Amino acid sequence: MPASFRVEESLGFQPPEKIDQYLLDIDDCDEAVLASGTGQGFFDPKPWRHTGASIGFIDDVKGDVCSAFELEPDPRLQDTRIKITLNQFHVERYPGRGRHRILCEFSGKNQIARATEEVRFAVSGEAADRDSSGISGKPIFMGLTVGADGVSFEGRSINVRSDTDDTILSVLQSETFRDGLALASRLQPAIKPFAGLALGVVKMVASRSRNFQVHNFTLGLDFTNNATSARLRHGTYAVVQSNTPLDWAKYRCRDGALVEKGSEVSLPLNYMLFGVAPFSGADEIRATTGSAA
Repeated sequence: MPASFRVEESLGFQPPEKIDQYLLDIDDCDEAVLASGTGQGFFDPKPWRHTGASIGFIDDVKGDVCSAFELEPDPRLQDTRIKITLNQFHVERYPGRGRHRILCEFSGKNQIARATEEVRFAVSGEAADRDSSGISGKPIFMGLTVGADGVSFEGRSINVRSDTDDTILSVLQSETFRDGLALASRLQPAIKPFAGLALGVVKMVASRSRNFQVHNFTLGLDFTNNATSARLRHGTYAVVQSNTPLDWAKYRCRDGALVEKGSEVSLPLNYMLFGVAPFSGADEIRATTGSAA
């Protein structure tokens, strides 16, 4: 896994003293608990302290949710092209007070013939606690080729509290990053400098002392039936920042949000919803004419 996606860099993985110092640095004194908490978050329920991920799959018609590890895969997707979108990013609680600026980075591999093309994309947005960010419904990878072993991509989120990063983050709001990373059925020399630009922006932001990685995850989707693999098919995947597996039967998706069945209470954790859909002819035209290609 690339060094930029290490769980050891997440805030919840740090010792209590370092977590407290960061909270004090960003003027979140109410959250600072000094050495009374734990870096792993097992005794502290704050959503941003969790370092694990629970992955579910949403029935887009009924709204029911099941574990992505119990899903029936669709082997017909081998050697096809798909698009991956960030359909929702719910922020239950992030470090700091007021609205949070959040930078999300995604990395994967595009299988083309016998070659492998590394792809990387980044987006930024804002959200208050218990709200959805402005980066919902965002194309990430357009035209990703599904290999015989499925697809795999990684993601991470960074809490941005440095006021000096507005100019840097404005790059991610430009037309170049607007429509996701457009991929073709052939190797593209332009992809490397584009990936380098995204990597450079994220590295620069992540290096600031007031900015910190909050979560990272790996979403590997394949066609096997073993208990340790999430399965690939078209639909919506939920990636929840959680240290313990969720009982997905207790939840459903309502209007793009995960809620408890019966009570309709929102899931009290940070989560992202990703769409996996066919890459259509109309998408091909947009990818061919778009500035991200």
